[in-house]
Amino acid sequence: MRNVLVFLFFALATCQIPCTVVSSSVDPNCFLVFRFHMYIINSIPEDIVVHVNSKDDDLGNRTLPLGGSRDWSFCAPGWTRFRGEFWWGSKYISFNVFDDYVDDNCDEKAVLRTRHCYWLIRHDGFYIGPKNETWPNWGNWDLVWTWPSSM
Repeated sequence: MRNVLVFLFFALATCQIPCTVVSSSVDPNCFLVFRFHMYIINSIPEDIVVHVNSKDDDLGNRTLPLGGSRDWSFCAPGWTRFRGEFWWGSKYISFNVFDDYVDDNCDEKAVLRTRHCYWLIRHDGFYIGPKNETWPNWGNWDLVWTWPSSM
């Protein structure tokens, strides 16, 4: 056991210098967990009000005009959840904008690199994708939630 600990110590100590060069987006606070950068993009001509929060962080309300976006970054151990609330005129919907399902739909998992996740708001609902590609690239966008009927 002692030999394993000594090996791990030297492996981590020698890895610090070369590993920091691998990516400029490495966050030292994200050691041993993934770093995520989330984007919510409005493609509806009307304004959308967005509120995002987790158990520990309230990111507040943001009004997104056409083409506007809300983005944030965080380190994610396996239990991280962010909830989003959305208002479009008289329509309202609330769902997890980050959880295990969303994690599986972000770009590829790679050590020491920020993972990106995109939500696209459209008239028919909310699409998730691993890349922010021009609509309608159906191969990268999946409809996950639809807007409810007006209240």
